Amino acid sequence: MILFNSVRARLTAWYATSLALILFAFCAGVYFYLQSGLRTALDVELADSVDIVENGLAAYLDQLGELEEHGALNLFQVREGGQVVYQTRGWRTERLDESAAESHPAVWTWLSPFDRSYRLNQRDVETAGRMFHVAVAQDRTAVEDGMRRLRWAMLFGFIAALALSVASRTCGRRWRRDYLAMAGWCSPSQGISDDRRHSGCPRSRANWSHQSGGAS
Repeated sequence: MILFNSVRARLTAWYATSLALILFAFCAGVYFYLQSGLRTALDVELADSVDIVENGLAAYLDQLGELEEHGALNLFQVREGGQVVYQTRGWRTERLDESAAESHPAVWTWLSPFDRSYRLNQRDVETAGRMFHVAVAQDRTAVEDGMRRLRWAMLFGFIAALALSVASRTCGRRWRRDYLAMAGWCSPSQGISDDRRHSGCPRSRANWSHQSGGAS
């Protein structure tokens, strides 16, 4: 409590608090903006993937494997009446059928048994008088890892920026006091507070002006 009895200490505390709030708001805004943008872009890509599978169903139902072989899509499944018509090798390997068997909204995020995060999109598609259920997925583990590293980087940057700002403000006062002491405006023990700057220092501003006028 003694520390905050000083006007200078209270101003420093207000300065640090205001700066912390501004930095936190900026970091949070940037983070959630990037997160929302990446998720939106991923959802658009998944919707396009469902369209590709739908077009494939209309063109060549028995040749859906070509979508996987040509690298167009690596994670998708097609069902008809609850029976699997086709699913990629990656879908089986990552056990994504466990997610597709559950009740989910059109787009959702699922954590596999191998601790990998997937974004999925499913849709009912009717073609040639037949109803199919199409589900596509995309691995977003790399995106999650990148966002996690970004969170840590922002946290350390927030702490470093706040510490450097407060330290520079404190050191700036000390350097200014030492400079004025060397110039003879006041002694180091007196500091440079406003009440002593004009009256308590051995060479006040009035004395300085008087001496400067006499010299001229």
